[in-house]
Amino acid sequence: MKKIDPDDPNLFDPDKEHKEPTKGEIILRYIRIVVALVVIVGLLYISGVYQLFLYQRTPDSVTQKEVENRLDAELVALPLRVFVFVNDESGSKRSEEDVRRLVENTSKIWEQAGIELDIEEIIFLELSDEEINAFLHDPGAFVANIRDYHNHRINVFLKETLMGLNGIAFVGLGVVTVADLTTSYDFRVLAHEIGHVFGLGHVPNDEGRLMSQGADGFNLTLEEIVQARQTVLNFMHIQNN
Repeated sequence: MKKIDPDDPNLFDPDKEHKEPTKGEIILRYIRIVVALVVIVGLLYISGVYQLFLYQRTPDSVTQKEVENRLDAELVALPLRVFVFVNDESGSKRSEEDVRRLVENTSKIWEQAGIELDIEEIIFLELSDEEINAFLHDPGAFVANIRDYHNHRINVFLKETLMGLNGIAFVGLGVVTVADLTTSYDFRVLAHEIGHVFGLGHVPNDEGRLMSQGADGFNLTLEEIVQARQTVLNFMHIQNN
């Protein structure tokens, strides 16, 4: 067997030595990488796997700090009716304890406006996937057939996911819905959606404010506080008459 001398200068073919890639080849490589990343992200989105990273349950250890009442006025107690969808596939996984913790933290945010949220009743609704989906597609028709729905209350519906949304407010019905899996703290989401029922709109480019989208802010301006409180007082007047 012929031995190969590694020091033999004729061992390597100079035509086969490494060549630096051309500019065109480098650009082509980057294009391939970008295309591959786009395909991967698209597949993750279609499969829903991305939700495992973006949408999470709010840990029990995360709580809302106390926010001082900015008005020289007594707290107004606003009753809530909370409906928990029960279904192995699409229902909420919250227990009664979870619901009470959610509302307690949400109420701390609204106390800056002199508004206290009180749970009037927690109702667990055992429904099929079709019935739960009917709520999202036509909430008006859905609540019309729910015995415990009260149009002179804030009605909160809890579901595991909401098609990629954290929460939804159906203002004219006095209905809000919040997902178990959210990109922001769930109590902040509930406070935000209730803000819509109080007549508040979104505010741009200020993550410290409650009515900013997709953030964890909780601050209200004095103007928002006055508007929300007046809406609640009108709401309570209707309830009492």
